[in-house]
Amino acid sequence: MSIKPFRATSVVEFDCSPWPEGMACIAFGLLFAVIMSLYFIINGVKTAFGAVLVYAMAAALTGYGVYL
Repeated sequence: MSIKPFRATSVVEFDCSPWPEGMACIAFGLLFAVIMSLYFIINGVKTAFGAVLVYAMAAALTGYGVYL
Protein backbone atom coordinates (compact mmCIF):
# COMPACT_ATOMS: atom_id res chain seq x y z
CA MET A 1 0.00 0.00 0.00
CA SER A 2 1.42 3.35 -0.97
CA ILE A 3 0.20 6.92 -1.06
CA LYS A 4 1.00 8.73 -4.27
CA PRO A 5 2.41 12.22 -3.66
CA PHE A 6 0.53 15.08 -5.22
CA ARG A 7 0.46 18.85 -5.10
CA ALA A 8 -2.61 19.86 -3.13
CA THR A 9 -2.83 23.20 -4.91
CA SER A 10 -3.21 21.44 -8.25
CA VAL A 11 -6.21 19.45 -7.02
CA VAL A 12 -8.22 22.03 -5.11
CA GLU A 13 -7.67 25.73 -4.71
CA PHE A 14 -9.77 28.05 -2.57
CA ASP A 15 -10.24 31.73 -3.31
CA CYS A 16 -10.45 33.64 -0.01
CA SER A 17 -10.92 37.09 -1.49
CA PRO A 18 -14.77 37.32 -1.41
CA TRP A 19 -14.97 36.25 2.23
CA PRO A 20 -14.43 38.49 5.26
CA GLU A 21 -11.03 37.73 6.78
CA GLY A 22 -10.93 34.37 5.03
CA MET A 23 -13.15 32.69 7.63
CA ALA A 24 -14.91 30.59 5.00
CA CYS A 25 -11.52 29.59 3.65
CA ILE A 26 -10.44 28.38 7.09
CA ALA A 27 -13.69 26.43 7.42
CA PHE A 28 -13.08 24.73 4.07
CA GLY A 29 -9.54 23.92 5.15
CA LEU A 30 -10.75 22.34 8.39
CA LEU A 31 -13.39 20.32 6.55
CA PHE A 32 -10.75 19.13 4.10
CA ALA A 33 -8.45 18.20 7.00
CA VAL A 34 -11.19 16.13 8.66
CA ILE A 35 -11.94 14.27 5.43
CA MET A 36 -8.27 13.59 4.75
CA SER A 37 -7.74 12.47 8.36
CA LEU A 38 -10.46 9.85 7.94
CA TYR A 39 -8.87 8.78 4.65
CA PHE A 40 -5.45 8.28 6.25
CA ILE A 41 -6.87 6.48 9.31
CA ILE A 42 -8.94 4.13 7.14
CA ASN A 43 -5.90 3.37 5.00
CA GLY A 44 -3.86 2.43 8.05
CA VAL A 45 -1.47 5.36 8.16
CA LYS A 46 -0.25 6.29 11.64
CA THR A 47 -2.55 8.91 13.12
CA ALA A 48 0.23 11.31 14.11
CA PHE A 49 1.86 11.20 10.68
CA GLY A 50 -1.52 11.60 9.00
CA ALA A 51 -2.41 14.57 11.21
CA VAL A 52 0.84 16.39 10.37
CA LEU A 53 0.42 15.69 6.66
CA VAL A 54 -3.23 16.77 6.72
CA TYR A 55 -2.36 19.96 8.59
CA ALA A 56 0.30 20.78 6.00
CA MET A 57 -2.17 20.21 3.16
CA ALA A 58 -4.91 22.26 4.78
CA ALA A 59 -2.50 25.10 5.56
CA ALA A 60 -1.24 25.09 1.98
CA LEU A 61 -4.78 25.11 0.62
CA THR A 62 -6.06 27.91 2.82
CA GLY A 63 -2.89 29.98 2.76
CA TYR A 64 -2.80 29.97 6.56
CA GLY A 65 -0.20 28.02 8.45
CA VAL A 66 1.93 27.94 11.56
CA TYR A 67 5.36 26.48 11.00
CA LEU A 68 6.32 24.34 13.98
